[in-house]
Amino acid sequence: MDKANIDGTVEWVFDVQGKIGDEANKWYDFIRDEVSPAVRQRLGSKPIFRHDKSVLPLKAADLYA
Repeated sequence: MDKANIDGTVEWVFDVQGKIGDEANKWYDFIRDEVSPAVRQRLGSKPIFRHDKSVLPLKAADLYA
């Protein structure tokens, strides 16, 4: 984002992963606390998990894959 001169934050939306997604989400606060302030300001809220049929970018990623 810095190289492309894009302002804002990144909101993380992943395909539903069940228990492994829940476990990964528990690490978010730890990771956020350990990165540099420049990176931390780009991170949005904790990742959310949605079904790929209800989120357009996830649909696109599935089609591309």
